[in-house]
Order: sequence, then C-alpha cells, then structure tokens
Amino acid sequence: MKNYQPEILGTLIGLALLNLWYLSGVAVEEQTLPIQYDFFMRAVITLVSAGTGAYFAFSFNNRIEDQKSAKQLIVRIGKDVAILNKSLFNLSREINSIGNMKIRINQFDREIDLAFNMSVEKNFDSNVSIDIDELTLILTDSLPILQQLDNEQVGFYKTVESFNVRSDFFLNRLQPEMLEKGLLDRKATLEEIKEKLSAGIFQGAFTSASALKSNIYITEKGLIEAFKNLRNACVELYPEHKFMNIEFDRSVIDNQVKKSMRFSDQEYIFKTVSYSLNLS
Repeated sequence: MKNYQPEILGTLIGLALLNLWYLSGVAVEEQTLPIQYDFFMRAVITLVSAGTGAYFAFSFNNRIEDQKSAKQLIVRIGKDVAILNKSLFNLSREINSIGNMKIRINQFDREIDLAFNMSVEKNFDSNVSIDIDELTLILTDSLPILQQLDNEQVGFYKTVESFNVRSDFFLNRLQPEMLEKGLLDRKATLEEIKEKLSAGIFQGAFTSASALKSNIYITEKGLIEAFKNLRNACVELYPEHKFMNIEFDRSVIDNQVKKSMRFSDQEYIFKTVSYSLNLS
C-alpha cells in the first residue's frame, strides 16, 4: 500500500483542485464572489498545480532511483554469495586433498614403514586456494575468520611443501643410498639399516615422514574448523541464501599426530620404487 501513496495522494489533490476550480467558476458566474477573486483563485490553482506536479515528479524520480538501487543491491548480493560459495568449495577441495594424503599415510601403522616403505604417490590436488582479498571486501566485520583462513592457507601450502620435501628426499637420496647399500628388495633388520645408512639419511627418513604426518593431521583439523566458521559467517550475513556444507565425521579427526618410534631387531622388506612424478 505504501508504494502507491504518491498516486493516491495525487489523485485526491487533483480532484480537490478540479472541484475548487469548478466552484470558483460557478461563484464568479453567479456573481456570488467579487470578480477579483477569480484571478486570485486561478493563481492559487496554478501555483498549487505546479507545486504538486513538481512534488510528484520528484517522488517518481526517487522511486525510480530506489528501484535502481534495489536492483544493484540484488546483483551485489548475488556476486557476494557466489564468491562465498566459491571459497567454501575451494576450502572443501583443500580438505579433500588433505584427507587423501591422510588416507595414504594411514596405510602404514609403523613409523619405520612410513619412513622407508611409503612410496611417493600424489593423490591430491595442490593447485587450489582461497582468495582472501575477495573475502575481505565481503566479511568486513569478521576479521578473526579472515585471519584464521589466511593462517590455514599457509598451513595447507606448508603441508604440500612437506610432501614435496619428503618426496624429493625419498626418490633422490633415500632410495639411491639403500640401493647402493644393498638394502632394497630383501629382508633387513632396523639395526642393519641404521648401521649401513649414513646418519643423515637414516634420521632424515624418519624426520621427513614424521613432519609430513604431523602437518597433515594439524592442517586437516584447522581447515575443517575454518570451513565451519566461514560457513557460519556466510549464513549470518545472508540468511536467505543457501551455502554449500560438508558433513564431517569427528571420529576420524585424530588429534594424536605423533607416535613413538620403536627400534628392534625385527626384519623388514624394503622395496624399490621406480616411476616419474610431477610435484607441481
């Protein structure tokens, strides 16, 4: 009803002015009023008509501007929602990548297998990121979330770099030395491996694998929390819109990252790995 108030008001004023004009004409014609009042009333009618026309023209222009602003707002909100959903999607891709890495390392229960037998297998997408600058223009009142997202992006890149470092070490240093020392494709005790490998290579095998595992678990937990916080902020900002969501199984989110390494005389079989790998 409020949208039609100017039209209704204009109609009423117009009818009143027509009625006034008619009565003034009748009054002059019947000489019930002095003739000079005719000029006065016509002047009043002209002024009121001009003022009324200007008012309604102004109201009409304002209404057009309001409609234009409303359309621009709808377009802007649509773009914001698209950017937010894109960020959620890319964040879910990062979580999926870390999850795939976690599945791989969980195939090896013992630290020695993780260090010496986990071959290089890239089963994740590292070319994914979130545009923090885009989100900064939208989540202007959510600085803690922006900082968290930025930190988790660094954590994701750090985990990918840990994978690259461990892969390079495994392919170019550990495997060649184990081959040179005759430790591949046969049974060998941990004591023999420790004795034949150089101290740097032996310790590096455990350190690089342990660092990768630690980063995977920590990054997974951080990305999941960041996803939840970002989605909550999206829903709070635009509750009338839909945002993608992921169901997480808390039972698989393990906070215990490092396991103790036990050295014994048990025999292990270490296998040769030979294939090309793209670490981009």
